[in-house]
Amino acid sequence: MNKRGIIKIIEASVAILIVASVLFVNYNKGIVEKTPDYSENARDILEELASNSYMRDIVLDSGDVDSFVVGKLPPHLDFESRVCEIGEACGISVLPQGNIFSAERIISSNLDSYNPKKVRLFLWEKG
Repeated sequence: MNKRGIIKIIEASVAILIVASVLFVNYNKGIVEKTPDYSENARDILEELASNSYMRDIVLDSGDVDSFVVGKLPPHLDFESRVCEIGEACGISVLPQGNIFSAERIISSNLDSYNPKKVRLFLWEKG
C-alpha cells in the first residue's frame, strides 16, 4: 500500500499548525491595552444636566450638582464638579492619581433669569 499521500497530508497539517501558532503569538503581542476615555461620559452627564430644567435652576441658583452626577456615574468612577462664573478658571481642587477626564458646559439661563454659569466635571477611576 502506498503511504506517501498520507505522509504528505500529515506534513502539510503540521506546517499549517506551526504557521498558525506563530501568527497567533505575534498577533497577541501587538495588542496594546487601551485605557478608556471617560470624557465622553462627562459630556453626556453635562448634556443631560443642561436639558433638565429643574437642574438648570439648581445650577443657576446654588450650583450644587453633586447629587445629580452621583446617580449617573458607574461605581468605579469618582468625580468632582465645579460651578463657576463664565470668566473664571474652574480647576480641580484635589489631584488624584491616574488619568483625569474633564468636560465643561455653559448653562446660560432659565425662564426667569439670565445668569450664565460654567459647569465643569472631572472624572477619574477610584484607586
